[in-house]
Amino acid sequence: MRPFHLLLPFLIAAPAVAQPVTVDMGSCQFSNGVHPTFDVRFEGTDARTVEAFWKTELKAISTAVTNKKELIGVAARIPAVSPDTLRLLVKAEQPKGTTTVTAHVAILTTNGFVGPDAPERELTASQAYVQQRSVALQRQLAQAALEKGERDLGRLKGELDMLVREKARAENTIAKTKEKDEQAAKDKEVTDQELAKLGPELEAMQQEQAATPTEEGAKELKGRQKDQVKLQDRSRRLAESSVSAKKKVTDLEWRIKKNLEDQALKQQAVEKQQGVVEELRNKLASIR
Repeated sequence: MRPFHLLLPFLIAAPAVAQPVTVDMGSCQFSNGVHPTFDVRFEGTDARTVEAFWKTELKAISTAVTNKKELIGVAARIPAVSPDTLRLLVKAEQPKGTTTVTAHVAILTTNGFVGPDAPERELTASQAYVQQRSVALQRQLAQAALEKGERDLGRLKGELDMLVREKARAENTIAKTKEKDEQAAKDKEVTDQELAKLGPELEAMQQEQAATPTEEGAKELKGRQKDQVKLQDRSRRLAESSVSAKKKVTDLEWRIKKNLEDQALKQQAVEKQQGVVEELRNKLASIR
């Protein structure tokens, strides 16, 4: 048997920032027995995703694919491995409660299952095939993670933009409310002045009517008394409006203060997610 370290020439050498795809020799229990396998471990995914990828890959090179206890590619062709048809068995194992998945790939040629004692050509080409496809899967996983990260970043930016627009609307409402309150104060002042003038006028009319009552005088007095009630009601409503306006301004000012706090937190979240997205981009670019 050749030394184990000489059997694995296809481990990826990459810079520290790269995400190497490592193909290890191992073994796995399949439905028809234990066979030597090429094993690749993936992080941040699940067995279903890994199996779905390999099912697609097997369909591309096999005449049929079964999926009972494991994936089996029947009459598969990988010319680099063998000029004859092959059988590939694939099983994805995921320890409970983790996002780590190990893909076990067994390749059966006319010489038997490819393992450490297989002919050099078969062993080297099998490793290369598993590695190439695993790199493709790793890129798919990294691309999916990047797209999700970008969506999350877009959502956070949208939420921040919404906060900015809400603050602007609140400030605009405050300005309009204060403007209306100022106008209401002026209107109340005019109304109160009219009431102040009307008071002595009514008193004089009442005295005159008491001294020399007439039907016309009574009618005129009643009309002016109605005017007084209307002015009093208007003055009261303007006062209530002023109180309501001041409360509205106070509430909006508190909301703006809270909004600014939320904006600061959301901005931090955006910056953090920008870092995550940049890291995911670098991870994707480093996969070779």
